[in-house]
Amino acid sequence: MKYYSVLFTVATILIAQALCNLEHDMNSDILRQCLQDISHHNETVTERLLEKFNTYANWTKEEIPCFARCVAAEKGWFDIERHRWNKQKIVDDLGANMYNYCRYEFNRPFSNVCTYAFKGLKCLKQAELNVIVTYSHLVTCVKEKATSMSQLLEYYHFPAGERIPCLFNCFANKAQLYDDNYQWIVKNWLKAFGPIRDESANISICRISDEKRRTMNVCSWMYDEYNCWERLNYNTNGSVAYRRALRKISNSNSIDHNN
Repeated sequence: MKYYSVLFTVATILIAQALCNLEHDMNSDILRQCLQDISHHNETVTERLLEKFNTYANWTKEEIPCFARCVAAEKGWFDIERHRWNKQKIVDDLGANMYNYCRYEFNRPFSNVCTYAFKGLKCLKQAELNVIVTYSHLVTCVKEKATSMSQLLEYYHFPAGERIPCLFNCFANKAQLYDDNYQWIVKNWLKAFGPIRDESANISICRISDEKRRTMNVCSWMYDEYNCWERLNYNTNGSVAYRRALRKISNSNSIDHNN
């Protein structure tokens, strides 16, 4: 298994070609078909379910039984018979960075297949909202640091020390990963990087002690904490076309500078 930096992969991968955007599919055949199937083609019930779906983005649990499984299956993302996500289809439709954001959610053990499908689809919705923000923060920092493509490539295999001084510090500040006392704001780490591999993992082991922090430059210990987080939770399989994406971003930046 090879390990790659998800943060810097996100910085260099184009945003998903097609996002979930379930709300914008309100009148689509897929939503209508799923709601009709669940309501047994009772139009009154279907309309009531449609009203309930309006609050989908705020659901903390599935309020329309097995609705997410139906939608994901109709999109070709979920195999109902085999009870598993069609990962390649998700990558093809939404992009590798959307899949990477949710990949651990897709591999969770489960006892209820409808709940499993709901959590996966909910994660894709969160990815739709958060991946582009993470990307924007990091691209801004890359520009502020006048970073070259060759410098970014040095992050390909988790270097022990940060190659671009204070790049992660810049990102951490924009993403609000720390509070005013430099304590982790864990919910913001999860927003930036997606669900962790092991939900029961003690992620606090990645926080460097205050005593050791005092002996280090703030940019150094922040990067070390991030590097630990990545190694603990976000080791990818290298399926992303990393270098080609970097070149595309680099070319785009060159055009911006020339204009």
